[in-house]
Amino acid sequence: MLYKNMTKTIQKKSMQLLAVGIILFFSSFIYTSMFYATNGLEKPTNEYLDKYDQEDFSVEMLQVLMPDETAILAQEEIEATSVYTLGRLKMEEPGLYDRILENRLETLDRTFPGNVWEPREMKDTYLQMNEKSVRVLFFKDAQTLNRSYIEEGRKPESQREIALSAIFAGKNDLKIGDEVTFSDRDYTITGFVLLPDYTFPIFDSTFIIDNAKQTVALLSPEGFEQASGNWSVRIAGGFENPMEMEAFQRDMAEGASLKVPFATQITLTQNQLRSGAIFDELAGGKAMSLGLGIFIAVIAILMASILIHKILQGQRGPIGLIKALGYGRRAIAAPYMMLVAVLALPMLLLGYYVGYLVAEPFKNLYLEFYLLPSDPIAHDPVVFFTAVLVPFIVFAGLSAWIVWRMLSTKPLDLLHPHREGKVNRLTRWTSRMLRKAPAQSRFKYLYAVRNTGKFLIFFLGVVLASVLILLGFMMEGMIDRMALDAFEQKDYAYEAYLDPAKTVPELEAHEEAFLIYPNAWWGTQTQSLRGLEADNELFALYNENGERITHLLEDGIIVTKSLALKRGWEVGETLTLNVAGSDRTEKIVAVDNDYSSDQIFMEIGKLSGYITDGATTGLFTGVYAVDPPSPSDYATIIEKEAIMDQAVLMQEFMQYSVYIMVGTSALIALIILFVLTSVTVEDNYYNISLLKVMGYSKKEVKSMVLNSYRAIALLTYLVSIPLSFLLLRWMVVFFAEGYNMAIPFELRAIHIGIGFVIVMAVFFIGTMAAKRKIDKIPLQEVLKAYQE
Repeated sequence: MLYKNMTKTIQKKSMQLLAVGIILFFSSFIYTSMFYATNGLEKPTNEYLDKYDQEDFSVEMLQVLMPDETAILAQEEIEATSVYTLGRLKMEEPGLYDRILENRLETLDRTFPGNVWEPREMKDTYLQMNEKSVRVLFFKDAQTLNRSYIEEGRKPESQREIALSAIFAGKNDLKIGDEVTFSDRDYTITGFVLLPDYTFPIFDSTFIIDNAKQTVALLSPEGFEQASGNWSVRIAGGFENPMEMEAFQRDMAEGASLKVPFATQITLTQNQLRSGAIFDELAGGKAMSLGLGIFIAVIAILMASILIHKILQGQRGPIGLIKALGYGRRAIAAPYMMLVAVLALPMLLLGYYVGYLVAEPFKNLYLEFYLLPSDPIAHDPVVFFTAVLVPFIVFAGLSAWIVWRMLSTKPLDLLHPHREGKVNRLTRWTSRMLRKAPAQSRFKYLYAVRNTGKFLIFFLGVVLASVLILLGFMMEGMIDRMALDAFEQKDYAYEAYLDPAKTVPELEAHEEAFLIYPNAWWGTQTQSLRGLEADNELFALYNENGERITHLLEDGIIVTKSLALKRGWEVGETLTLNVAGSDRTEKIVAVDNDYSSDQIFMEIGKLSGYITDGATTGLFTGVYAVDPPSPSDYATIIEKEAIMDQAVLMQEFMQYSVYIMVGTSALIALIILFVLTSVTVEDNYYNISLLKVMGYSKKEVKSMVLNSYRAIALLTYLVSIPLSFLLLRWMVVFFAEGYNMAIPFELRAIHIGIGFVIVMAVFFIGTMAAKRKIDKIPLQEVLKAYQE
């Protein structure tokens, strides 16, 4: 009989129980899927990075000669002006290049003794492959640090052999043994390679990653020297003893890097986006999976507790009668515990199973952007215990406590209707605040806060949903602002860089010169300067209002938005820049709305004069062009469209992320509202009936019972806005300080408006069932109460 009665209860409460079950499903699903996905990467990644000696830190260097290095050239009777950069020195005087590099390594070793050092050379270039522009970062194998890991195949041994990233090869239907042509140069693919210093393949300051259109590539030493591309070198560093990291950080904090004049930046791997972002990603992914899982599980457990409590209150009479007939507590409690098991266990198991199934696609989503080894997803008893057994034990234990507490009541007391006990503090406070309000308003809001548990669930649920919705909107258009807006506003189609070994070509029609000087100093920090003509048409600069500001170069310098945010610069501020050994004072006259690079723009003639100490105002290092420049005249030609194409994948990823976050948040809020409002209506059956007997219309009754939640939902949403702003600020500071990257999260008024519309729409949809219940409550309910 008891089980039959419980079956009827399950049928009557099926929608509410299903809603709570869905919340439980989400808690188990989110934890399982995210934890397995990150776990499938973490172990093989740690083993790979440890075995192949990932650098502990890296030293970015000036690519030009220092004064003492120029003196070495003078001793060898070589004109320093003709061999200005390290790249050109390596090309023309490789013996001297090796000597200067060795000197730099010795300087580093004297300043930071007890470390391992190794130069890391690379060549960055855009190449044509099968009539498609791809970006390739060429490397030769390292000896000590950042040694290459061949996932499949073997390392290249001849000039015409190459190893590519597996994901690039897969997305371009390339296999080991295939021939690949990069700009008329044929290579045979010998293997698929991973490099420990490029686990997150960001090749420059732009946040553009598309592993179908870019790849790291390993060449033989001879093949590397023959490959074309922008050559550069940095120093990889490794601690001989891991305990030395603390001393190293202390030395850096005390300014030891200033003793290394050629070093522009010394960065620990954990703060390096290209090699250290994965550590925060994996740790953050696990923490988020656990945090979100627990948060959602707590909401589900509280909702279920309220629901079970309401079911038990509705069964007071029958339970009292059964107790009076001599049934024991265990016999009476068993059906209710069965209800808990039926409600929680299948949904937790289903959430675990579905989470396990989607963990592999989730893991592959990581591998769309990270270059890492991975293990197949396998069941882990600890994950099963955390995702299923822990919430079920808590859920069952809390439910058992509620049931046992009810069964401790004497049978005679159970046969009488339940009366509310003490009034909580929130109700007393609300009552004082509303003492001058109309009676309907007092009734409405006092009922909403009478149950602390319900109020807390409602508040936390709507805050969680609102913050996630607003965070989703903050990410909208982020890739456009970071990478595309600056390019879309420019009218050039090609960017070409001069070959220092060749004669400077004459400018063609529709070509405009630019001058890049990457080695200026602002205080102790290096700074890249870019010279432009103030009336140029192909590379115009714009402020955040879309107004053209290029002509202001005649009055001072213009800085990019990214740089202004990182260094706190403002319009009107005066900077002292050291250019080619001389201090130059310049005023910031405007900020270019560009998040993709950290540059200072200067009038090209002025910059040329600064670099040559007034010898010429006609110096330039490349051109912007509408038509393709001649490859015979330039070392590197970059097509703007190719750069923009690479951002498409990131755009789509961000767009889907926004949809998923907003949709999931709205669903969770919808379920919470549905359960709470339907329970509220059931709590107030007699009151609703009484209000109808007193002559209130259905509309007035709905307003008094449900509209209090609308006001609280609005208040909760308003609370979530400053919380979202604080979270946004923390994320901006985290990326700026941790990775020296300005992430343009943006929360606009339109986002707040759309978020409000979504929350209100969720409220109306979630309360529709409760409104229909109010319509169906008959006037006779109040008579039953009086009969009792």
